[in-house]
Amino acid sequence: MKKINYLLFILLSISFLFYACDKDDSGDNTDEMADDSGVDFGTESGTDESGTESGTDESTDGTTDDSTDEIALFCDGLITAPGDLLILNEGGFQANNASLSTLSDVQGGIYNDLVQLGDVAQSVTSYDNKLFVVVNNSGKIEVICEHAYESIATIEGLPSPRFMAIVNESKAYVSNFYSESISIVDLSDYTVTGSIDYPIENNGFGERNNIEVVNDMAYIVDADNYSIVRINTTTDELEQYIALLSAPRDMVKDAEGNLWVFAFDYDEFFSIVNPKIYKINTQSNTIEETWEISQPVGYTSTYLQLNETGDGFYLLLNDIYESNTSNFSLSLTADIPDNIFPYGFGVLDDKIFITDPIDYSQEGTLIEINANGSIINEYTVGVAPSKIYQLD
Repeated sequence: MKKINYLLFILLSISFLFYACDKDDSGDNTDEMADDSGVDFGTESGTDESGTESGTDESTDGTTDDSTDEIALFCDGLITAPGDLLILNEGGFQANNASLSTLSDVQGGIYNDLVQLGDVAQSVTSYDNKLFVVVNNSGKIEVICEHAYESIATIEGLPSPRFMAIVNESKAYVSNFYSESISIVDLSDYTVTGSIDYPIENNGFGERNNIEVVNDMAYIVDADNYSIVRINTTTDELEQYIALLSAPRDMVKDAEGNLWVFAFDYDEFFSIVNPKIYKINTQSNTIEETWEISQPVGYTSTYLQLNETGDGFYLLLNDIYESNTSNFSLSLTADIPDNIFPYGFGVLDDKIFITDPIDYSQEGTLIEINANGSIINEYTVGVAPSKIYQLD
């Protein structure tokens, strides 16, 4: 982090204190805060009227949250806080309208258009108080200050980026679509410094997706090759294809470092067939167990989400299911209403959220439901809302 001289520290501290006082005294003063901080807070919308008191960085026991102080010094004008929701709006293909929305206790509602990203936002990686937003069709990654949504840098020169994973404090890997390489990014100056050759086989499209890092190995979802690919992060060399019986679509890493993979195929009518869950042991780099999935599977942007303790996960099919990692067995978490076609989901702090893109061209919705599928709250967000993240 750049050094900050003493005078700048005092000015930032005073401005943050004024922000807190103004928020407490004046209720909804979004326009005034935007003018003071230079940050566009977007448009508030939705049906949730239960905002909470904000404008302070003190925890419930009266102590100061050091992480929030660090963010305040690094980025001006805090909009969200740890625990708030971030919604990635993909936007329409070639419409250049991908964006971010937040459901924030700090502001007491939903805020849209915090950042205009480009053409088709694919995923978000959070690291070191920054958000790395992968924008697929624009061939870039936007580096944004977490909680303040100010631009820090743009990582360019990427073929068709999909997902990014932090390898260490100075290096990240980026998977690409329609490309025979994995990009290597230098986190010190946000440049692409190299690539790992990765041939497209089986007449595929180069469908490479999420990446999980375990110790000195990176594991990449490779739907074309029906495999999870293992790369040595020390040598930046591809070392192994872990073969599967169906095409992997999503993957999470549990608390013990095992990988859980959801996979399926398409038949000639583009219907989903052969859905399976695989457990991969990253010590032996072998498939430890495989389970058939009997429940109907829908078309979504994400299928798996790790629980908060890392000893279980949620699976989005037509409804939301969950299982622990010690003894796999799916149980129903939430029954999604038949008139909603979820594109993304999140089970966070005992609340269940899904996204509905409607027709992928107009503004979509973020919906909070209970286990029976009854709608608790519904919020208008950006175009084609997909993935839901909980901010650090």
